[in-house]
Amino acid sequence: MGVLSSSSAVYAALSAKEKVMFSATVLVFCMMLSVLLRMHTAVTARQVRSVDYPYPQYGDLSMAVVWAAAIGAARVTLGRLLFTPLGSWFLGPRQRWSTDEFQLRVERFSVVLFKFLYFVGISVYGFLLMKDTDFLPWVLGGAGDTANCWHGYPFQPLVAGARYYYLVQLGYHLHSLAFHLAAPHRNDFLEMALHHICTVFLVVFSYMQNYSRIGMLVFFVHDVCDVFGYAIKSTVDSKHVVVTLSLYALLLVSWFAIRLVVFPFWVINSTIFEGPAIMEAAGEEYEGGVFFPALLVVLFGLHIFWFGLFIQMGLHFSSKGKTVDLQSKVKTGEEEGEEQDIVAIGDAGGVLIPSSTSAAAPAAAGRKSNITAR
Repeated sequence: MGVLSSSSAVYAALSAKEKVMFSATVLVFCMMLSVLLRMHTAVTARQVRSVDYPYPQYGDLSMAVVWAAAIGAARVTLGRLLFTPLGSWFLGPRQRWSTDEFQLRVERFSVVLFKFLYFVGISVYGFLLMKDTDFLPWVLGGAGDTANCWHGYPFQPLVAGARYYYLVQLGYHLHSLAFHLAAPHRNDFLEMALHHICTVFLVVFSYMQNYSRIGMLVFFVHDVCDVFGYAIKSTVDSKHVVVTLSLYALLLVSWFAIRLVVFPFWVINSTIFEGPAIMEAAGEEYEGGVFFPALLVVLFGLHIFWFGLFIQMGLHFSSKGKTVDLQSKVKTGEEEGEEQDIVAIGDAGGVLIPSSTSAAAPAAAGRKSNITAR
């Protein structure tokens, strides 16, 4: 009873938005368990049928865990040895902030620079894998048709390097989920937790169902936007205001064009209409049914939410010469009960843009702080 009373009290203390996100997370998790049971039956049957075809195996997923550990280790090691010293030089002079604040901003720079480099590399690699395929549509730089994501399913010819690409991506998202859960909670913790959980499930589900083609498109449309998201985060605390605002403009354009247009009208559309129709004609069951595209729609809804934050930040900058980070605030002068948004770039203020993945920095020693090393 004590545990139930405590849980009820915690739930009652949540804001309306947090209650919605918490309920959505629980609902999605329960649906995932149901789908996993159905998926296992279908996967097992296809593995038996695939005598001469290298159908995905559950054991393959262990490599993603190895990649998660490797990516996490690289993030910490490169951060300490290379990115932190670089951040100390890039964000100077130190006099703009207190010692604690400067250190937290350097830590954030280290994290976002690592993620920026990851997304640059994985985006280039993904495009090179898909550029000559028959399923990369013209709107993403190819000459194919998304309908070809489904023809020949479930034993389609493999795209060279696709499974390696998949397992590296799953490793990255497992690492992001682990860092997110271990970090101090920000006011967007539930949204980000839901995003990470949906992402990891979708990757595992699509890999084991051999939905690798549509899965590669989902990865690509997200990764390209994250390049701009983390690029702006890496410059936000510097004095390069023009560079930051230029990156902000590129982020808005890419996010709208790719995540709010291409993602729903090409990728999600293919999972709702093309996939079921083609597989039904071939006598194959479309595993995941409503749930697979529904999770993609959940991600699309989160993209709309984040795009709204971007617009609010831009409006705040245009009216006041600086923008507020709507995801996290920095408390200063705590003894006097003051709370101040620290988002400075030089003397003019700045832009803090949220992205699809994040990790919070520890609080500064001796006082509370919500600056996040994201």
